[in-house]
Amino acid sequence: MPGDVFETEAWFANLLAHGFERPPHWQLPAAPCGEAAHFHLMQQRPGGPLLALGNYYSGLYGPVGSAEAVHGLSATQWHAAAEALRQLPGSAVLRLQPLDAASHWLPALEAGLRTAGYWTSRYFAFGNWCQPVPAGGFALYWADRPSVLRHSVERGRRRLQKAGAWRIDIVTAGAPADAVALDTALAAYQAVYAQSWKQPEPCSDFMPALVRLAARKGWLRLGVLWLNDQPLAAQVWLVFGAKANIYKLAYVKGQDRLSAGSVLTAALMQHAMDVDKVQEVDYLSGDDTYKADWMALRRERVGLVAFDRKRLGRRAACAGAREKTPHGLRVVGPGTKPVVLSETERKEGCLAPLLLSRTVLPRAPTPSAWMALLRCIFPAAGTQAQQGNAQQCEAGRLGNLKTAAFQCQPDHQVVVVVVTAGATVIQEEPGNLA
Repeated sequence: MPGDVFETEAWFANLLAHGFERPPHWQLPAAPCGEAAHFHLMQQRPGGPLLALGNYYSGLYGPVGSAEAVHGLSATQWHAAAEALRQLPGSAVLRLQPLDAASHWLPALEAGLRTAGYWTSRYFAFGNWCQPVPAGGFALYWADRPSVLRHSVERGRRRLQKAGAWRIDIVTAGAPADAVALDTALAAYQAVYAQSWKQPEPCSDFMPALVRLAARKGWLRLGVLWLNDQPLAAQVWLVFGAKANIYKLAYVKGQDRLSAGSVLTAALMQHAMDVDKVQEVDYLSGDDTYKADWMALRRERVGLVAFDRKRLGRRAACAGAREKTPHGLRVVGPGTKPVVLSETERKEGCLAPLLLSRTVLPRAPTPSAWMALLRCIFPAAGTQAQQGNAQQCEAGRLGNLKTAAFQCQPDHQVVVVVVTAGATVIQEEPGNLA
């Protein structure tokens, strides 16, 4: 069995069919990493980098294949997989996210990429809250929750009781006999979502297709809280193996005092722990403050960026010196030739992946100095994005391999900056790295 629901063929097939606003320019269904496992990869645009097949719908990414098969791949097989990746369009730059930093396969892939001539580094993707299930199940878990949360759920139940007849339905299967229940629950989820505080789904067919797929596969836990036969809150959980993933949740705006969302979460939590007997509940992406009340642990999902040294080195060697940045920060390439964005690219706020492989700064960069560098490179980026980038960049300058990574807000492209011993800013341009 695959290690996670987000690492199954069915997940990738549904994502590709329904989960992209614009279909990828190019999609590879199976980049091999041994006979029993493979990666799903894509290019979003011609000449772009090689990316994980995923987007904002993806809670995790990894190779497709049984966990045992992936764990059993040898160093030779990972090297062969990296060499195979080098033959694919866009493979001068490889970017995979979100990844489990504790997974066995990730350091093995990194080692294979390095032996194949890639430079690799990890970067922060997002915070992830999770809850290991105690031996006593839901009762022990609930007793350990903050009193504020427990009292909020209790008050919500009392207020719901006073407001009218209420109930919670949890739909779990998609057998023909349950088709009406599934259709009703799905319609209720969509109605709640439309009345909630959340923005409309960018891909309107994705969630209905995922719910029906999850029902067929036995992953689905679709909970709906009804008040006087009207849906008030709805949540989609995906149970796979020993883990329950809290995937989507919403409640009707303006009904906060009833705590319908919290009451429903508690019911689904009890179902996952005591009926499904899962070992972990995962809140997936985001550091929303309320998650700390429900979950005991926080971990970080990461991204992996890899650069083919030979191809990027050849490109940098052809570039000429043109500009300096403010504050004496000079952006340079191998030897003495800088690689900088053109005037047009800077005015347009080009948000391409960057690599600094040697520090040539006259002093240790301060947050304001990083800010000046980022403003020079990304003049069209918003102030908030720039400040976040500068802070993360400063915070990332640790150890011998000083790395920082950030998410640029305007078009959600990841920009990676690395400072080590050797030289550069290298910019990816469409058509030059394939």
